[in-house]
Amino acid sequence: MKKASLLKKAALTSVVVGTILTFINHGDILMQGEFPKLIKIALTYLVPFCVTLWGAYIGRNKAR
Repeated sequence: MKKASLLKKAALTSVVVGTILTFINHGDILMQGEFPKLIKIALTYLVPFCVTLWGAYIGRNKAR
């Protein structure tokens, strides 16, 4: 898989999973009209991005 398509896949996964996790983890705060700390939101999106990249890296190395 090309790096560009892998980054695109990781970004898409991050948007979808990060949004779902944001509402699960911070939905009560958002429903009160407040905004959680930015670092918490950033990490909520960063983790699925990193997991997708790591999984692809491990999968590629095992295929060799």
